[in-house]
Parts: sequence; C-alpha cells; structure tokens
Amino acid sequence: MLILAGRYEVDGNTPKAVAVSWSVYGLISIADLPAWFIQFYAAATHLVNGLYKPALLDYAVAFELFLESFLRMKLTARFGTIHAEYLLRKGWRVEDRCKDILQLATGHRMTDRNDVFQPWDIFVRRPRNELAHGQRIDIDNIAVESAHQATYQAIRWIETLDE
Repeated sequence: MLILAGRYEVDGNTPKAVAVSWSVYGLISIADLPAWFIQFYAAATHLVNGLYKPALLDYAVAFELFLESFLRMKLTARFGTIHAEYLLRKGWRVEDRCKDILQLATGHRMTDRNDVFQPWDIFVRRPRNELAHGQRIDIDNIAVESAHQATYQAIRWIETLDE
C-alpha cells in the first residue's frame, strides 16, 4: 500500500483547504471467484501498470479458462461428465473449442459472429501465439486495450448463449 501525505501553506501560518481523493481496488473473497475472473483482473492490473506482454497473455488465458468452464458446464449437462471430459480432451485447442466444441454445446460457433470472433482472433489469439512461440513483437497500450475489449466482448457473447 502506498500512502502519500502533504501540506499546503499559503503564507506559512494559514493552511489552505485542499480536497483529498482516494481509491482502493482489489478482489474480495478471491477463493470464491472463478479462475477466469481472477486472470482477467490480473490482465487489467498489468495493463494499468504498463506491463503489456503479461497483460495480453493474461487476457488470452482468462478467455481460455472462461471457455473451458462454460463448455464443461454445458457439455456435462448435455452429455454427462465422462463424455464432456472426453470432448474437452479431444478438442483441447482454443480454436477447436471456439468452433466445433462450442457448436456442439450450444448450437453456435464463435465464427458465426465475425464482430466477436475477428477482434478476438486478431488482438488476442494471434499475438498470444506469436509471444508463446518466441516471436519478438511489440505490444503497446493500444494493443492491450484492444485485447481487453475483444476478450470482454467474446466472454459476454458466449454468456448470452447460456440464456
């Protein structure tokens, strides 16, 4: 925690009134939160602190964690635990899960919504793969803001499939 204090004097004897603002952020009851939410929060924290590559990687992981938990729930309800686990092991790549496995679970593919799939693919999946495979790429604030929005929109769209 960082606490800053100061004093403002007009003439040495008469202090002038000042306004003080403060902000606290963090996660409460972290053990009760889903892993994807914690990872998404970590990504946002990295973004605010200017740690762009870790932020982008965290957004990618947050999405994958969300998608896996969503698919596990839907597939288990539809086919039972054994078949759900088999399908998730067989379709372990995020691309497969966004398309074939999501369609099996919900009747929809992420590629059905180009306004959702394309930003996620361009701003999250591709740069994540480049970083994960050792390519040197520049990641800046704008790139990570785009990854944040793409991840958020993809998660929100998939959540609508549960309604």
